[in-house]
Amino acid sequence: MRRWIVLVASLAILLTLVRVAGFREVGEIWRSVRPAGVLLSVACYFASIAVRILSWRRLLGEGAPSVRGLTPPLALGFVLGHVTPAKSGEPASALLVSRAFGIPLSRTLSVLTAERAIQLLVLLATFVPAAAFTAGRVLELRGAVRGAAALLVVLAAATLFAAPLLRRTRPAAQRIPRFGPVLGEYLEALEVLLSDRARVIPLLALGTLFWTLQYLSLWAILDAGGTSVNPIGAAAVAGAAILGGTLTLLPLGTQDGISAVVLAGLGVPMRRGFSLALFHTVLSLACGAGLALVAPLAMRRER
Repeated sequence: MRRWIVLVASLAILLTLVRVAGFREVGEIWRSVRPAGVLLSVACYFASIAVRILSWRRLLGEGAPSVRGLTPPLALGFVLGHVTPAKSGEPASALLVSRAFGIPLSRTLSVLTAERAIQLLVLLATFVPAAAFTAGRVLELRGAVRGAAALLVVLAAATLFAAPLLRRTRPAAQRIPRFGPVLGEYLEALEVLLSDRARVIPLLALGTLFWTLQYLSLWAILDAGGTSVNPIGAAAVAGAAILGGTLTLLPLGTQDGISAVVLAGLGVPMRRGFSLALFHTVLSLACGAGLALVAPLAMRRER
């Protein structure tokens, strides 16, 4: 119930922002976006989904589901993560993969946790230099750079000591009534993943590629919409929006509003910046929803 309240509140914020920007003005800006930029953005989005699938297959190890099998749950997880507070819809990916392929839920949840933890680490590591590079022009980014840098140090240290910490925590977790055994299995599976350097190090490279594609996807729309923002600026905009939307627990509208504020500091009119950021959000959700719907149909036809 609380999640639905937050979602409705987030949707109300989005509609309010669109109304302030002007429905007609937003529509005109959307029509001005060049098709070539849309195609490039879509290509980057689908490539980033492919990177996530590769990450999952590497973490699951031998006997991992096929690329086609993992496509629908991971695409659906992206959509749910984007429209629910603090990415809380993403565990649906782990649940769907578990049910579809008979993999223990504790294992798929540990894979999701490891993947997203590494991706958060890489997001901060790429956002900090990009934001620092543009912070001279955008006052709002200066505090964000310091906060993100501090969080990056904490997360990097936590990642290094995650395995022994999980090992010490597991016995106490197993004694929790009802949920203890399942929680213990989850912590054990996560410990195994994070202690395996042969899996974690390539995951860092895949995470870097994932965020690079996400940044390029946004830049393609900004460029096609007539702005002069370069890819580094787009990385700062996207990073600030994703981190802000996650921390505020209000996904819809919040990310696009933050994007508009940062873009305004880069010389993009607020209305145009918000409209193009919203265009990118809608396009990404449409691509994710399309994958989640079309991939299962394609698999059924092959059978």
